[in-house]
Amino acid sequence: MMDIKTVQDALKLEQEFNSKLTQQFEALHKGRKLTAPALIEEKEKALERIEKDIEMAAKERDLILSRWDQRIEQRKALLAKLRLEIDELKKQIGR
Repeated sequence: MMDIKTVQDALKLEQEFNSKLTQQFEALHKGRKLTAPALIEEKEKALERIEKDIEMAAKERDLILSRWDQRIEQRKALLAKLRLEIDELKKQIGR
């Protein structure tokens, strides 16, 4: 599994997964016909796998976004601290 850092990474992973899934279905069904119930069962299993994959990708995205939010908040706090320090220094030198 690749590290998902951006929405584009998640979309790329989803496209790769869909492509592999399609290839597996094509290879599995090549040269034989499935009954409707068997085809429904296979598609339901594929649906479950994709739903789990989407859920996992969403959780990874949420974690990444949370980390970025924390990083932004840390930078804002540092910015505010530096502004206060500059203001204090200016007061000390009479500016």
